[in-house]
Amino acid sequence: MNQAVSYVVLGVTVFIFFFAALSAFNPSYDLMFILFMMGQLLVPYMVYVVLKHGIASEKKFEDSFYDDSSMERVKDRSEI
Repeated sequence: MNQAVSYVVLGVTVFIFFFAALSAFNPSYDLMFILFMMGQLLVPYMVYVVLKHGIASEKKFEDSFYDDSSMERVKDRSEI
């Protein structure tokens, strides 16, 4: 994966975990609202970066059901 894409995904993931953990410490409403609104912008930005600059898979859905596994898709239910 592109290194810039990795940084964006890592940064947004850390932000989301920080936001979720911060709620346990009873912060002010204003702080949580601002962070929530930032998350509403960061998550779609992350999706855009991954879709625009990520590396497309060479595999087809018909050939391999999951991209990260060698599990093959059952094409016909009678094969089960």
